[in-house]
Amino acid sequence: MLLHATNNSVSGELASPLFTGADAVHLHLSMALGWVVIALVPAGHRARDPVREE
Repeated sequence: MLLHATNNSVSGELASPLFTGADAVHLHLSMALGWVVIALVPAGHRARDPVREE
């Protein structure tokens, strides 16, 4: 929850009003791409771990 609140405060309230038009679109697409990369990194690490059977 703290990460979510920090993200909303910084990007939503501080950074977003600074950009308009095409720059705002670029900002939002860049942020979306960043979140996708952050989400895929742990998924990629889990996929490479061998399954341990005991």
